[in-house]
Parts: sequence; C-alpha cells; structure tokens
Amino acid sequence: MNRQQLLSRLGKRGWPVVYSTGTLSTWDRGGALWQQASWTHQHIETDSVTVFRTGRLHAYWPKIPVWGRLARRWMAQRMLRVARAKAGRGPFILFLSHPQYRPFVELLNPDYVVYHAYDSFSQMSHWNEQLAEWDRELVQLADLIFCSSRGVADRLPADGPQRAQVLLNAVDADAFIAGAQGPMPADLAAIPSPRIGYVGRMSSKIDFALIAGLAEARPEWQWVLVGPVLPTDESAAVIERCRRLPNIHFLGERSFRELPSYTGHCDVNVIPYRQDEGWWWDSSPLKFHEYLAAGKPIVMSDFGMRLPDETLAHVADSPRSWEISIERALLSVRSHDVEAQRLVARANTWEDRVDQMEEAFAECFRRFP
Repeated sequence: MNRQQLLSRLGKRGWPVVYSTGTLSTWDRGGALWQQASWTHQHIETDSVTVFRTGRLHAYWPKIPVWGRLARRWMAQRMLRVARAKAGRGPFILFLSHPQYRPFVELLNPDYVVYHAYDSFSQMSHWNEQLAEWDRELVQLADLIFCSSRGVADRLPADGPQRAQVLLNAVDADAFIAGAQGPMPADLAAIPSPRIGYVGRMSSKIDFALIAGLAEARPEWQWVLVGPVLPTDESAAVIERCRRLPNIHFLGERSFRELPSYTGHCDVNVIPYRQDEGWWWDSSPLKFHEYLAAGKPIVMSDFGMRLPDETLAHVADSPRSWEISIERALLSVRSHDVEAQRLVARANTWEDRVDQMEEAFAECFRRFP
C-alpha cells in the first residue's frame, strides 16, 4: 500500500515514524486483525517504522459511543508515549490517511496535521454524514494535504481541491525490473501461456463479469489473478462463476517482495476496473507503474486515470475492445518498447515521492514555524 511505501522510506531517511490503524472494533471479531491482536497494546519495529498495535481490551464498541471515546483516548495516550520516546523534541506531525481518524487530532495535539487522501472516500459505500463532517474538518485543520490523484483532490470539500498537492502512486522500479529478469514462480510456470495477469486487491472495483466473459470467449487465454479477493454481495455470484472456469487461476495473496516476479512473467498485465463510476474512477493504481517497470504490454479499462503517454497502454471500454486490445498486446509482446515503459517507471519511484513530501514538509515548517 502507498502508506507502507512512503512511511518506511521516511523512516529509512531518519524520520521517527509510529504507525497505527486505530482502535480495533468489535466488528473485527473473527477477522485477521482481531485474531492477531493481543489483549493489550503492543508496538514492534519493522521496515524502519514503529507499528503500534491496539489491543482487544480497548476495542471500540459501535453501540456504546462513550466507550469508543475512552478507547481512543487510552490508545492516544499510549501512542504519545511511544512517539515521544522515539522522536524526542522534534516537531510532531500527525499524518492521517482517512477521515475516520479525525478524533485523534485533539487527542494527540500535534504541531502539524497532514491529511493524505489516498482514495475518493466520499464515493465509497460506507460513507456517512459523520465521515463527511470529519472530512470537512480535516481539510480545515490540515497544514498540508496530499492526494493520490487530481480526481481525488477535486472531490475534497471546501478549499481542499485548491490546497491539495497531488502525490501520485509510484513504484520500486529496481524491484520490478529484477522480478522480470529473475526466475518465474513455480505456480505461475505451471500455467500455460498466454498468461493475462492481474496483481492486487480484488474488491468492488474489479469487473469480474468482464473477466468471466473474456475467459469464456477465449478459452486459450489463461487469466492469472494474484491477491486477496474481497467479494461483496453483488459480486459473489460472478466471482464463483470465475472460479469454475478452468482458465481463470486465483493464486491467492503474496508478499509484496514476491509480486514483481508474477508481474514480470505474465505475457500481458491488466487493470480491469469497472466502467461505472465509483471510488476507483479517480484512482492512481499502484500497479500501473509496477506494470511499466515489468516491461510487459498493459491493457486497462477506460476510467478517470490520465496516461502520461497514450502509447504506454491499450485502453479498452467494452468487452469487444478488451478482446481486441488483448489480442494486439499479445502480438506486440516481442516488439513493444520495453525501455520506453521503464523510462517512465524510473521517473516515478517512491524515492521521488518522498523527496516531494520532504520538500512540502520543509515549506510547511517555514510557513507555520
């Protein structure tokens, strides 16, 4: 995720970073976060970041608002102790990645507030009046606003669109180039070519009906889907349809260190987002620059993303145009311009984005000493 990429690099550059996803909720019971959590708060060091893990004992009970406020307060107090021990007397920056964390501004009392809107939250199904209010307040409170695309910035309330800096998602270019040049994973090698690859989370943004239709129309194409599947009530039936097809292969979740070898050894990589406008419409997919670094042809849906160069990907807006685009991409595997793709990838690395963040921090410190 972009937060992991950005914060771990800030940590490596000497910024003391403490990261948390907030309090657990009783709604999490039975899920992975709940199962992995201890009863009390813990913190561990990983990737140059202190990861603060909240405990089950102080979980948020949605039906008891008072308890929720107390749970946040207890968590904030413990996080402050960890952060102050790590950071000393330097400026305290509160970096918030979702409106749901708005209550922590007063609880943590930072020197600076940074709001990183990585998606168009207001377009998501869980959006409500409380989140909308917190979104407006965060825009007002923030000393600095980052957005993962221009479309995300334009959906912010009040003067958010004017104040936001676009911080596009990027790539660890060296890792994905190396993945294409290294050995092919054994489970991928067991699947015959041509392999049509998608690597990433499979949520409501994915057009599973499109994938199923193309797989049925072209049984010789092998669809390789790598990542966690997050079905909704609306998508469950079509996902099951995909699972029944012999040329659609769900390989499951892999660590981010393994992903480059999958992306690098598919024949074509795809971004099959739905065409109806939703939160994904404004996204800047992490996988786009990763696909560029992998050096294989790309086919993607025609959503709100603006390509820096129209020759970098085949854009399709219907099942028929998807079929034609994949055919053309497969024919161009040996002849397309790999170096042109990788040139764009190398110009859009996570190190470049962290440079942009540090420049914005320095300017913020000058304006608001």
